[in-house]
Amino acid sequence: MSNMSHQLKTPLSNVVMYRDMLEGPLTAQQREVFLAKMKAQVEKLDWLLQSLFKMVRLEQGAGSSFA
Repeated sequence: MSNMSHQLKTPLSNVVMYRDMLEGPLTAQQREVFLAKMKAQVEKLDWLLQSLFKMVRLEQGAGSSFA
């Protein structure tokens, strides 16, 4: 679980950093680059969270079969 926590914190920190950079003066090309990087990090977060939810559902299902 600590590994999952680290895997979530890293892309979230990146999203915050890219958001902060997008608030500054940028060229259109720089803005596109940061938006693409932010999108990739958000997709990674989504994948990690979906995996976590699946793992929790599997653990709940496995636990209920022994009751």
